[in-house]
Amino acid sequence: MDAQQLTRELVAFESPSHVSNREISQFVEDRLRALHFDIELVEYTDEQGVAKVNVVGRRGSEGDGRGLAYFCHSDVVPAETWTGPGVPFEATQQDGRLYGRDSCDMKGSAACMLTAIDRLGEATLQEPLFFVCTADEEVSYTGAKHFAAA
Repeated sequence: MDAQQLTRELVAFESPSHVSNREISQFVEDRLRALHFDIELVEYTDEQGVAKVNVVGRRGSEGDGRGLAYFCHSDVVPAETWTGPGVPFEATQQDGRLYGRDSCDMKGSAACMLTAIDRLGEATLQEPLFFVCTADEEVSYTGAKHFAAA
């Protein structure tokens, strides 16, 4: 798995907060399943009637409540104000940097974490590893609130 290519793939999902994040959530779920994570989906409908999905992955045994958790989000701010090079939902490399809507916060970070997990291979974990990807972080943390309630 290549973090830069995975970032490009994630940036390509047009996932501003006002639309459903089902497609990008399915992509993240598929990647986590390939990395041997057990998955739980926390689905809800936002105040505008848009379907949203939080993806919660766990690899390793439940343990005693300890472990490592990585949290990210799948939504982005609207792209109408895009000022970077290229177009917002197509990652563009310039001067050794990758530009695209959410390439730093959070799609690039998620790609790096997924790549790091892939490099662990079949390593046995002493404590569980969690990967949590919520919706609506950019507009009130609604996804995180649904995750916490579930």
